[in-house]
Amino acid sequence: MSSLLGMPMHIIPATSGIAIIVSLLMSIGNYLSLGAQLETSALIPLLAGTVLGALGGPFVNKWMKNSWLQAMLALIIAIIGLRYLLA
Repeated sequence: MSSLLGMPMHIIPATSGIAIIVSLLMSIGNYLSLGAQLETSALIPLLAGTVLGALGGPFVNKWMKNSWLQAMLALIIAIIGLRYLLA
């Protein structure tokens, strides 16, 4: 989004988050309708991390250059991709 559309880095996570949350809510709804139980021991830390990231993200964005944020995001995505390939 940054390279192709020229969007600033502070807008990109929220924009992609909208698409992610829609599919996430649909998946959760499907699993719950099939009788699955929510694992709250995993859900609570994820929600806490989401809230901390949402509140702290704008401060980090003001403190760091967009190019550094892009490089860090690319590194994180590459690490996640490698873990999927090697698992």
